[in-house]
Amino acid sequence: MNKVNEKIASFVYGKVFNQFILLIIIVNAIVLGLDTNPKFSAIFSDLIYWSNEICLGIFTIELILKLYVSKLKFFKNGWNLFDFLIVSASLFAESSILSVFRIFRLLRVLRIISVVPKMQRISTALINSIKPMLGVAVLLGIVYYVYAVLITNLYGADFPEWFGSFSETCYTLFQIMTFESWSMGIVRPIMEKDPNAWAVFISFIIIATYVVLNLVIGIIVDSLNEIKSDNSEEQLHHQIHNLEKQLAEIKALLLKQK
Repeated sequence: MNKVNEKIASFVYGKVFNQFILLIIIVNAIVLGLDTNPKFSAIFSDLIYWSNEICLGIFTIELILKLYVSKLKFFKNGWNLFDFLIVSASLFAESSILSVFRIFRLLRVLRIISVVPKMQRISTALINSIKPMLGVAVLLGIVYYVYAVLITNLYGADFPEWFGSFSETCYTLFQIMTFESWSMGIVRPIMEKDPNAWAVFISFIIIATYVVLNLVIGIIVDSLNEIKSDNSEEQLHHQIHNLEKQLAEIKALLLKQK
């Protein structure tokens, strides 16, 4: 890499430019939000249009500079590929005749994930947690199935609006799991006919909400801890590499003096 490329790389991947891009993303998000207000968009339509175009132009220039510096290595980084897809989709949306594709402009707001390092770690942890959470999803599905069949048989005849069929029971159980009017709206009316109904629904809430939710939180926390340990190892290797480089430079200077 020549000196020009090194200067461009230090500028594009530098902290100041990164913060500038973050500011542009926030401004673009605010503009896109204001565009949903009919009165504001009617009065400031030109301002909104040019703000969007300028923000997209800055993102495009950033992408071109990174591609120029990194060449094909640019696509080896997952977050660079993420930015490339978002900017490409935004360019397609702006150049498209169909207004329905303009919704792709909202994807630019997602770029805040790739710009902020902490959000990168959280997103990476969530992605890494997908495979372990599949087991939790299967467990939740089994719990749902068992309780849906049980409750449909128990209360389907008396309360068909909630438990008349398997699909209706699943929807009602989802409502109960989210605590939306589960007590006064569903369980207490059932308890007027069956005083022991509380045991069925409370056991479902404990298993489906508290136990499963804690499992999901535990998986995500473990994934975050793994990412932190990996980052610590990378930082340690980087520091060792820098020390070795400095020692080699000192050794070269000492040999020259001799």
